[in-house]
Amino acid sequence: MRSAGVDMRGVRCRSVYGCSVKRIIQLMTLDEIKELRDSLLEQRQCVLDDVERHAAVGVGVGVIADETERADKIAEAAVEHQLGYSEAKLLEKIEYALKRLDEGSYGICDDCGGPIGIERLKAKPSVSLCIECQSKKEEQMAH
Repeated sequence: MRSAGVDMRGVRCRSVYGCSVKRIIQLMTLDEIKELRDSLLEQRQCVLDDVERHAAVGVGVGVIADETERADKIAEAAVEHQLGYSEAKLLEKIEYALKRLDEGSYGICDDCGGPIGIERLKAKPSVSLCIECQSKKEEQMAH
C-alpha cells in the first residue's frame, strides 16, 4: 500500500517518520521510508562502534623489541589508518543520506536527477547515485 501523501512529483510536504516529504520522486511507502531511515541509523551506529573499537586497539604501543616487530607495528598502524579513513568516508555518506532524507531529496540521483531504484536503496541505503551514473563514474575512474 502506497502513502497517499507521496506521489510521483512529491507534491505533499509533511513530516513522516522524522523526514520532510517534499520531493521524493520514487513512490515509496511510509514503511519503506522508515525502513531506509532505520537502516541508515543502524549503519551509522555500527561505524561509530567500529571507530571506537579501532581507537581502543591502537592504544598502548609499548616497547618494540626488534626491527621485525617495528615493521609489524608500522603495518598495523597503516591498516588502522586506512580503516579509519574508510569508516570516515562511509560515515560521511550515511550522514549525507540522512540529511537528504530529512530534506525530502533522498532517492534522487545527485548526477542526473533521476530516481534511484528502491531495491538499490534497500541494498545500500547510503548511495547517492543511480546505477547508471555509478557505472559511468566507475568507468571514468578506471581510465
